[in-house]
Amino acid sequence: MNNMNLNFTVLNGPRKETQHNLSSKTPGLYFYEDEALLITLEIAEFSSEVYLCLHENEIRATEYMETDTGFKYIWRPVKHYKWGHEKIFHNFCGYAEISVKHTSHENEVNVFTFSLVEILARKITSESVTSMLSFLSEHGDETLSTLLRVTRFSAGLKEGHRSISFLIEQIEKNVLLLNSKIASICANPITKNNLNEKINLPSERTLFDDNSLAWLCENLDSLYETDDYQEAFIEWEGKLYTSHKIREIEIEKNHDTYENQVILGFIETLINTTNYILIKLDDTKPKNSINSYNEQGYISFFSQIRKFKREINKSKIKNCRNIINQLHAIKDYFLAHLKITSSFNGMPNFTYKAKEKNDYFLIFKNIANWYRFGAADLGIPDELSSIQNIPKLFEYYCFIRLKLSLENLGFIPEDINTDKKENGVSYYYKLQGYCLALRYEPVFWADNNKRSGKQEFVNIEAWTVDKRNIKERSKNSSNSKRCPDFVIELTKGSENKMYYLDAKYTNRDTAFTNYLPDLTMKYIHGIGSKNSAESPSLGLSIIYPDEVEKTISFHEHEYSIFGSKPILPALNITSIKIYEQNHKESEFNTFINKILLFMKNSLVEKTII
Repeated sequence: MNNMNLNFTVLNGPRKETQHNLSSKTPGLYFYEDEALLITLEIAEFSSEVYLCLHENEIRATEYMETDTGFKYIWRPVKHYKWGHEKIFHNFCGYAEISVKHTSHENEVNVFTFSLVEILARKITSESVTSMLSFLSEHGDETLSTLLRVTRFSAGLKEGHRSISFLIEQIEKNVLLLNSKIASICANPITKNNLNEKINLPSERTLFDDNSLAWLCENLDSLYETDDYQEAFIEWEGKLYTSHKIREIEIEKNHDTYENQVILGFIETLINTTNYILIKLDDTKPKNSINSYNEQGYISFFSQIRKFKREINKSKIKNCRNIINQLHAIKDYFLAHLKITSSFNGMPNFTYKAKEKNDYFLIFKNIANWYRFGAADLGIPDELSSIQNIPKLFEYYCFIRLKLSLENLGFIPEDINTDKKENGVSYYYKLQGYCLALRYEPVFWADNNKRSGKQEFVNIEAWTVDKRNIKERSKNSSNSKRCPDFVIELTKGSENKMYYLDAKYTNRDTAFTNYLPDLTMKYIHGIGSKNSAESPSLGLSIIYPDEVEKTISFHEHEYSIFGSKPILPALNITSIKIYEQNHKESEFNTFINKILLFMKNSLVEKTII
């Protein structure tokens, strides 16, 4: 398992008969999406079940043979009379994660994951990418940022590191606090007393002390006789002596304290962090890597992403520039009022003086929180890096189209929740007494799973299929859950119902024959209520891209959501036109409206009963 290698032989196109090797450490390997590939794997021991895992699909080896060193497993593409060999990466663009799953003779399931492979797209596929990115840059800036924020861990961010959107939010909060407190801090700053020796002309305010007397003793030539007792510093043998100058100790207020250095250091940290974020967001220069390729009519997914990077990030870029201007104004004001020679960066110590002054205490607490969340990882990629392929981009595109459809139909946004662990991203709406939640990737844990907590709706599947055998489904593993792409939940009073939608970048036939029956079992029959025997699930739609927007129902028209006698659950596939310009008048909008009417009628009928 430690040195597993996949071997690829290209069967068609300009790279025909070339061979490529993939391991867990292979850098920069790429394929064209329309290349047919013969894939082989050699392992030491025999296994009756060897699968190639690629983007939600497990493909069983078509054949195997014994070799001198073990067993060779082969994935040979089916050859069609008209269009040649099947292409495993057809309609795929971006990074593909490939793994192999096989069962050992001890009945252990082993999974080996290889390095990422980039799939370069044909012109027609890249046009789809361009259209979706163009739409997102125009309509989806804030929503896309929210979706990307909850999926940032899939972009390689470790716990403790912070995404760019999260950093911007935290910086904004700190700017607001600094703006509200900096004037009062400058008016009543923490200072320290400096004792300075100065030679002054004597006056009524002169403080003559031991230090002054010692100086006079060392400078006797400055003494002269006087008759004025008030002027005299020394009386010697009946005579009074004074001086034209005297040494005094003056107490000077010094602003260059640890507490003020901490605040200055934090302001500078926020400026530097925001500047770096701005550079990352505005960087559209091509990089010398696999994802810069644009050759022989094939285009990299990531070169397309970079084209729209500035446009998609435009509001964040504008926000960062505004933040930087505010921080420089705060720093200039601070230094104009307080003389500070150095700054301190890092977790602050809460000194007695900082605790005593409320303004300082609040700022110190925010600084501590900044560092407690984990030091800003300035090497993190911008959040667009979490979009690693077309299926994920299509998923985001569909969600934003769905959200816009609801708003076009009159639903008024009320709130947003971003609890990734339980409910994904949820947008809440109200209209005519109905409450609607549009959820992105909500998680329904198995009943009795410790993660299910107070969830009303849970995964209720009891059995699963493993190696073509039926076995009892685990309730406590990390996979004991179902996670639809999107859920519309409609509530009126105490009654609520759910409708599931899944975005699949595939064709009509695959959407209908593969995904619809599979997800019907997983969602319609696999999600139920803890508190009721009645199913909360009203229907399921598979969304796929096509040139024409059209809905194909599993049921006859009369019994579909478009008919006069719609039955439960509604099962259908619906296409979405990526190139659609007039989204408000689109067939997809009409389809979403039909779903909502269907859901409203179901709630009304239940209430009447």
